[in-house]
Amino acid sequence: MASFAGFPANYIDSFMRMLAEPERNIEVITYSDLEFGNDFDYEGSYMDEWKTWRESISNGDRDPSKIYVILQHDVDDSPERTHRLLGVQEELGIRSNVMIFNRPVNRGLLAKTGIVEYNEYPIDIDLFLRMQERGWLFAYHSNCFEQAGFDFEKAGQFFIDDVDKLRSHGFKIDFFCPHGGARDSEGRSNVHFGMPEEMRESVRWVLNRHSIKLNGVRSDGGFRNRENWDNLDLREFVRAWKPGKRYRLNLHPQHYDDDFHPHEPFMASPWYRDLVEAADSNYSNWWPMSEG
Repeated sequence: MASFAGFPANYIDSFMRMLAEPERNIEVITYSDLEFGNDFDYEGSYMDEWKTWRESISNGDRDPSKIYVILQHDVDDSPERTHRLLGVQEELGIRSNVMIFNRPVNRGLLAKTGIVEYNEYPIDIDLFLRMQERGWLFAYHSNCFEQAGFDFEKAGQFFIDDVDKLRSHGFKIDFFCPHGGARDSEGRSNVHFGMPEEMRESVRWVLNRHSIKLNGVRSDGGFRNRENWDNLDLREFVRAWKPGKRYRLNLHPQHYDDDFHPHEPFMASPWYRDLVEAADSNYSNWWPMSEG
């Protein structure tokens, strides 16, 4: 069953086209483009990597006139919408970081009953591997705490097994981020488990509780539970971009579809009403230039 899509597909497609406009001088990068060296200190936000990044901007190794953007996609469900969006990106040459499960859990059932049941997850492995060869990055979206039925002692082995399985398909799993997912009776989720210590130098934790350093971030995660709806207006994010800085946008492709349904509470926000009313357009005049 497809998940609720509150945004039209051509809206996010127009965002991708905007990123590719030469006059904006934007370079879209992936986590594998960053120079971590031996820095595995996720608790410290990878400060060695951040220092190297800033030096590369100041000494000209990286172009200080460019705006650097990291796109991350968490593929929680409806992977066919991710397949479609990746096709748009492939045409534009816009690379992204795609976080995938090994096996997704029915989180509603788990939260209500404690029963672990797996959902169907028809990702196109051949497509993903082809795109990996062209520079897209695929990483692990960790739901090991859910798979373990909220058992901390068992969760680590699920994490290890999931990474091994994804790598056996040919994915170069060097990064991960926890899925939010269901919570146990104490309010703990995949984020609170994190990762087993023995995997510290195998995969790097890049979002959700721990992260690389950035000059600005935005996410559409859990949008229907937001209180600050205006924070979802990506135009405000774009306006804030400045040359020589790096930013991250975390998108969940399941939220974007041709057959979208306006989220009624959001209609109180002028920007969302305008977005819905412009759904039949290509949003060609939607995106502002950055103020930098």
